[in-house]
Amino acid sequence: MIPVEAWAGGIASAILIGAFAGLMPAVRASRMPPTVCCERHEREVDLYRGRRALARVPEPFRSTLVIVDVEDQSYESAAEALGVPIGTVRSRLFRGRRLMQEHLQTFGADAGLCC
Repeated sequence: MIPVEAWAGGIASAILIGAFAGLMPAVRASRMPPTVCCERHEREVDLYRGRRALARVPEPFRSTLVIVDVEDQSYESAAEALGVPIGTVRSRLFRGRRLMQEHLQTFGADAGLCC
């Protein structure tokens, strides 16, 4: 069994690298082999949980996460867009990522992936 921290980190990465932006192509489950269908379903469930976790992150942490981690902007660009110092961006990223991890760990515990 994988540690929930690794699972949560993987999900957070997937969400913040573009899945949140809805860039996944739609594929009909009936046309896929059963193993692929199950794997895709698991990914979709994970992405759904990740989206829910990101939605639970309060502003201004969420917008900072989206700008830096989803849109792949620099800390400087995020600071300019948000009208805050770079130190505030770093702080919001740290706290926002921690909140994402906590929410994902909760989802993992609810799904029976950890103790």
